Amino acid sequence: MTLWLYQAPHQRRRSLCRLRSVTLVPLLSLLFSWTFTAGQVAPYQASPIELHRKLREAFVIGTEVGAEVRAIIRETGDHSFDTLLTPSPSKLVALRLQTVAWKAWSERDYERAVDLYREAAALLKDSGLTSEVAFCLYYIAEIFSEREEYSQSLEWIGQALAVASSRNRPYLEALIFQSRGYSLWFANHLQASIHSFTLALERWHTIGFREGMVTSWNNLAALYEELRLWDKADHYYKRAFELTENSLDAEIRFYLHANYSVFLHNRHQPSQAIEHLAQARELKEVSPGKFLLLEAKILGVGKDLTQLLSFQPQLPSLRIERALLLGQFLQDSGERLQAYRHFEEALRESKESGLRYFTRDSALHLGAWLEKDGQYERASQLYFATLREEYNAAVPEVVFPYWRTVSPLFDGWIRSLIRLGRVEEAWQEIQRLVQLRRRKGQRATESIFPVEFKKDEVSQFILAGKLETQGPLPAPWETAISIELRAQSIFEMLSSQGAEPFTIVEMWPDGRSVYAWVIRSSGYVFRELVLPQEITETVQEIVDPLYSALTSLPPPPTSGQLQLVYSHLIEPLEEFFDSNSILFIGHKELQPLPLEMLQNRRGEFLLEHYNFSYLPSVYGNAKQEPSSPSAPILIRPNSSLDLPEIQAEETFFKTLFPDLQVSEQLEGQFPPGARWVHISTHFRLDQRFWLASGFANGPEELNVFRFLQHPLSCTLLSLGVCDAGNAYTSDSPYWLGFSELFLNTGVQALLVNRWRLDEIASRIYRDFYVLSRQGLPMDQAITQARLRFMSQTFRRGTAKVTGQHPFFWAGVTYVGVPGRTLYPKPQWEGGLLLWGVSLGTLLVFTFGVLALSTRRRR
Repeated sequence: MTLWLYQAPHQRRRSLCRLRSVTLVPLLSLLFSWTFTAGQVAPYQASPIELHRKLREAFVIGTEVGAEVRAIIRETGDHSFDTLLTPSPSKLVALRLQTVAWKAWSERDYERAVDLYREAAALLKDSGLTSEVAFCLYYIAEIFSEREEYSQSLEWIGQALAVASSRNRPYLEALIFQSRGYSLWFANHLQASIHSFTLALERWHTIGFREGMVTSWNNLAALYEELRLWDKADHYYKRAFELTENSLDAEIRFYLHANYSVFLHNRHQPSQAIEHLAQARELKEVSPGKFLLLEAKILGVGKDLTQLLSFQPQLPSLRIERALLLGQFLQDSGERLQAYRHFEEALRESKESGLRYFTRDSALHLGAWLEKDGQYERASQLYFATLREEYNAAVPEVVFPYWRTVSPLFDGWIRSLIRLGRVEEAWQEIQRLVQLRRRKGQRATESIFPVEFKKDEVSQFILAGKLETQGPLPAPWETAISIELRAQSIFEMLSSQGAEPFTIVEMWPDGRSVYAWVIRSSGYVFRELVLPQEITETVQEIVDPLYSALTSLPPPPTSGQLQLVYSHLIEPLEEFFDSNSILFIGHKELQPLPLEMLQNRRGEFLLEHYNFSYLPSVYGNAKQEPSSPSAPILIRPNSSLDLPEIQAEETFFKTLFPDLQVSEQLEGQFPPGARWVHISTHFRLDQRFWLASGFANGPEELNVFRFLQHPLSCTLLSLGVCDAGNAYTSDSPYWLGFSELFLNTGVQALLVNRWRLDEIASRIYRDFYVLSRQGLPMDQAITQARLRFMSQTFRRGTAKVTGQHPFFWAGVTYVGVPGRTLYPKPQWEGGLLLWGVSLGTLLVFTFGVLALSTRRRR
């Protein structure tokens, strides 16, 4: 069970607005240290809201504060307090209303406080005093947040942000983004919450407010922990502790030690967790109730059972946390019926309070109880009902992006169906999910993802959120099709096109289990595979170093690692393969894993035995090829001419394909039915939000979605760029990848690189085209090209490297149906001529590269 200790809004307000006994006269001397380091003002010593309150109080009683406000603007560039520059009757009335509203809020008279702030905001708006209007709207949002009415809080925060973002107001914007982060968190929009806290952190850093930075780091760490991004979580916790001193506010220190103790407990580091628990105990007067929950989590409920049973908190969130803790303890103690009642109570309270974050968590606890009790039918109904109620199955966050936080619900649904023996139904639900995801991807149009990507002030996650609010999608939940019928239709279509037989292997990972379907023309076989550790850890150990953005050559996975994964994932299924051509459909954590680099017990790469193809699903990818494909297209923007070997590559293509068309424009209409399109340029992957990634296109960058606006009805789209096969990685919350988006545009097949494309590995692409020109199916051509590469050694800078390193060849991936050809196989006489042309082309290319390299050295 995950326990998150967070500050309630009124506690956050007190910790960021510590009331200090200071007068206005020495106020600036306390707020600023007028010394500069590297052109930046030294860190602020007081809260912005405390500063605002002091200035406002002085303004209301008639004290001139214009000089102080101008000094703030001059030294920080911040315009949060512009309203107080000059006095006026309307300002005085509005500010006095705010003073009364603040008092009502402190006395928990919420309705009166909201009414007074709204009245003040209306007066200020009529006078054009936008910064003070934004403060009023922000306070109203905080009141609703304190009452745990997060949907209303988000509405008021949206209004406050719209008003505040018109000028440079880092103080005010930091407060607004931080408040929005909390509300999004408990509305269960965790990625959007991360983005809001990141924006708040940027503004706290701009003004040097240490306590704001620590609070943001603490919250980001807790969110990344829930997303199971352990390294990121640990990094942010440590950043927060770097600025933590005894002089820091007690509440901030309490919540930081509390959250980190939970993190260490979840990472199975009990001694360190207890150390931070002891630090939190010294500050437990900040929130005795929260500390009681924390201690029960770290040390066990038994020690505090009596206290926990007598603990009756007022906030729904604390009542839910208490119920979940008691339920877990009672379940572990064998009192299963009592545990069930507590889990059911937590779910009911979550729904009644509208706390979606806790609804998901409570449903997961109750579902796990039902599974453990063998009530899989009820568990499957609970999981699916929660998905439909909380995420709207027609427009679910589970689809695009497919967030890790939602995944356990869908996993539980699939797992329960499989335990009931309904493995075909489980497969059908996965296919429906993929179909919904594809339809969401098709909605990623220019109208939804405009040029605003480049504007720092525009939340890219809010743009992604627009995709979730475009209205229901036609849900394919009623159009089930059996595995046999679907497989039969694919195999019959491809056999009519002359394709050779192949085997489909589809896998759905779930913790330490992987559900595998081996689908052949004669039927299918289902197996549940059990791993020695979680699937995330299994895959990340192998692929994370290869996905590194560092320019140095990453260390290769060990033979032991590769053989271990092979023995658990592939070896139990090999007896059911009726072909050496394998179409692999890997979901979720298995998406970034190239199976061909696994090694069998003899230490041989699987690439030496199988031709691997990849697809996101078996739906919608077995289309008929164009009957009369047009000429191939090479796209190389002017900006790519500085890339090594680009000129020689163009010479190579023109020699091998005399009808080649060369374009310098990435954006534009392409001839329909092109045989293939190859792109050579830079590609920048945005690790934080990869939907904002783009191609180098002349002096500017072309967003990937702008490129996707133009249909590409070609047999093959070949991307000679880095990271274009990106899907799920340990650094991304998405299951939907670039490959799936490109297939949505009408492309029949893709040749992409999963990670950085090394200059040496680009020759794999060229060998692929030589072999495809001879009529070899594309999945076999890429296999042969990579095997040839593995047999050679190369110069990489001053070092000599072997082609055996998986970093060079395992990332180059064919995404498409096996057996599909790019060119017809030539007749015997023409074949000899083509072999001669291919050999001559390779010689031309080799000498071209040598000439260019010599010229560069000179």
